[in-house]
Amino acid sequence: MARVTFGGRDATGFPLYFNPNIFFTFDPSDPTPAIPTRDVPIYIFASVTNTGKETTNGASVKFWICSPSTVPVTETPAPFAVSNVSLNPGETKEVLCVRPWIPEWTNNGHVCIVCEVSDLNDPAPAHPPTTWNVYDRHVAQHNVDIRFNEARKFGILSTMSAFSLPKRANIKVSIRQAPKDTFKLAMAKFGLKGRKNVSDSTHAGLLDRFEPGDTLPQEAPHAVEWKDFNAGLQRPFHAFLKLPDDHGENSTAIYFVEQHDDKGKLVGGVAIILLGGKQLDVPRFQPAAPAIPIAMSYRPYATDPGSGIMIPDGLFISILGQQYINIETRNKGSAILDGISLYIEGVADPAISAPIRITSPLGGRALGGASFKSIFSADFTYATPGATRVSFIVQQRLGTTTTSVRILKKIFVVGVGLNKATKTWQIKVPEGTLHYHAKKVIALKDFDKGGSTGQGCKCPDSGEDNKITPIPIFPLSGTLFWVPSTPYAGTHGPLPFEDPVNKAIAGAVAAVISLIALIAWLIKLFDDDDDDDEGGGDGSSGGGGGGSTTAGGGVSGTFDETTGEVSCCTGVQIITDNTFLGAISTLAVAAWFFTLHQDGKDLHEYGRDNTTPAVGELTVGELVEFDIVPTDQASPGVAWGGDVKWKYERALDSGMFPNPQHMDRSQANDCCIDGKISPDKHYIHMRKKPLVIGAQFVKLDGSLFTGSDLYVFAWLWSNRGQKISVELRDDGYDQLAGFDEDGTSLSAEEGREIRERVAPGEAIPNTGSYVAVANSVEQYSSPTTWYVFVLAQDVNTVAEGTEPREAAKTIGGFLLTTGYKLKWDGSPCEMDYDAVVEIF
Repeated sequence: MARVTFGGRDATGFPLYFNPNIFFTFDPSDPTPAIPTRDVPIYIFASVTNTGKETTNGASVKFWICSPSTVPVTETPAPFAVSNVSLNPGETKEVLCVRPWIPEWTNNGHVCIVCEVSDLNDPAPAHPPTTWNVYDRHVAQHNVDIRFNEARKFGILSTMSAFSLPKRANIKVSIRQAPKDTFKLAMAKFGLKGRKNVSDSTHAGLLDRFEPGDTLPQEAPHAVEWKDFNAGLQRPFHAFLKLPDDHGENSTAIYFVEQHDDKGKLVGGVAIILLGGKQLDVPRFQPAAPAIPIAMSYRPYATDPGSGIMIPDGLFISILGQQYINIETRNKGSAILDGISLYIEGVADPAISAPIRITSPLGGRALGGASFKSIFSADFTYATPGATRVSFIVQQRLGTTTTSVRILKKIFVVGVGLNKATKTWQIKVPEGTLHYHAKKVIALKDFDKGGSTGQGCKCPDSGEDNKITPIPIFPLSGTLFWVPSTPYAGTHGPLPFEDPVNKAIAGAVAAVISLIALIAWLIKLFDDDDDDDEGGGDGSSGGGGGGSTTAGGGVSGTFDETTGEVSCCTGVQIITDNTFLGAISTLAVAAWFFTLHQDGKDLHEYGRDNTTPAVGELTVGELVEFDIVPTDQASPGVAWGGDVKWKYERALDSGMFPNPQHMDRSQANDCCIDGKISPDKHYIHMRKKPLVIGAQFVKLDGSLFTGSDLYVFAWLWSNRGQKISVELRDDGYDQLAGFDEDGTSLSAEEGREIRERVAPGEAIPNTGSYVAVANSVEQYSSPTTWYVFVLAQDVNTVAEGTEPREAAKTIGGFLLTTGYKLKWDGSPCEMDYDAVVEIF
């Protein structure tokens, strides 16, 4: 089995509490050792080794921040962060704590880190929630107090505590000089090679008591003892160190403060490093080229597990709970990369749970120039709103050699809460809170109360049992009230998720808020067990995401909350998952209303442009009221018209903006089955062959979307009530899986064999042909009809480093396909299939 421990770095000469397998850097991409500095973010690494005979794909490393004491103790039972690691037998990896740590002034230079490594089959032993056995191989400790002695003729005082043992006993603490060999190793650990060791001439001792105003002594005893101390109590004391009066800036001394039990066994300690000179500046570095030629060009995006729909702009929504993290990894070289796999090492926000899962491209092979998709499940229920980072490990295993690359990517989390009494949503980001209230919406009559049954929309020629169209949910009027976290001067306030170094979502909140709110609204209001209290406005609301709820049917139309009047159109019924219901029925909202122009501004931005506060005046809130008058049939991916009356108030200013148009999207898409395009969308397929679904998507300039520019998937419904979801990829593999050289359809087994032995040049990615193979359609012996719906959403492809307000003009997640049509004249809504496949 696997046998995990801390290793890889020589610990000879280091005491247990000064483990060299825990180290620090100022940047996770830079291996240069660093000294933890007060108020400066730093990253913790732990070097972990598998000394067993089996591979582990599920080891975890917990990182703890502990109190300054001789015995490792923490005041919190939860770790600071948790990371994952995959290890072959005999392999060592340096595991990153993805959450940066900022040493506080209260630590006064004292850094105590405890790491604990466990594997499913090799767990760390049980221990009290706040203490550890530092002799156990699963535990490593870094308990170091680093001080700078800039002023000569003055010493330093390090205050810490000694802890009594589980039983009533004496407490014995002593201080000793570090061995010369350990001094050299310790300097290398912190990147301080070449420092002069002046430990021999440094004054050092221990003080039982010291009060403010007391004079530091020239000499102090090297040991203190407290007799017959009660179990579980702590005893504060002080270590005194003073470099020689003539010390230079290169001078350094290291002393060990240690606690022993009555039998002389070491139970804990602290390493004190005293450096001559002032605190060092944080260095800058140039990142090295990755050991594997791979890249993650775009940030990860969120999809809903129940429906497969991408959340607008890839944002992660706390109220939706479980969501998928999707990441595209591209082979930057021209040669095939074999033995490739990928996993999430950790997330900077410890409230986001992302269990380790190893994924690989097909056969572990990444074609030259192609991208492969990895999907990881994570729980965002308790996530903190704002930007956080995910660390991905891409590894290439060839024989007994493993090469790894770490890539950190930002994701953005939005906190959503609901006040049912006021029907107001609170959407929280670090820069402020947006309060959203829909006054008039198109919705199912009494949809929050279950409604009544009614005639459902049908797929054309699909028969009575195939009612699949979700209800339309569309806001016609409402208010958006933005409250910045800090009142601001000038015309424009802070951008949500602003980051001048990396790309930012910037002004995208107003562009996606309708989708976020309405998806969450449906989940909340269809939950019969939910109470009437205000939901977690701080982002801590419980989430659904993936649960299946069948709501009552009824009629749809416009609903005016002020009068209760409903203008109905007929033929709408809900019989599908609530997450799919919320997502597909609201995708038209953001795509048409909030993104009004090609310059990507939202109504708040237009209002700000036309209202300039006086010098010295601060903006404390911004109100937008809107009223939509649609004139055309609404369908995602197609420009459709209407008027929007709106008013922006920062003081008493308002504006009118008529005739908005939808952003430029794709003009057309083609769907094929088994390599053929049928004018009437009907196809015949033999059940023993894999069903190959293909699609192309055309931009307005006539060119094709290619590769990872799109997220494309297909829903398949059968006349027997079964549903299948598959993703279509433009990676070159599936072009070979469905046909041989003479166009004859291959069997599923033959297709898999071809994909596993692709030779260079045979598979061509990024051609604009998105293809998937559905093998599950052959499960019935009798004839079966399948209805195929292909959906495509664009990915946010803004390059890193783009100016924030420019980056804000591009918002991913818009639906480009036109299968869903919402009408305003009372006639039934429509959802058109892309293909009908008869299986024989």
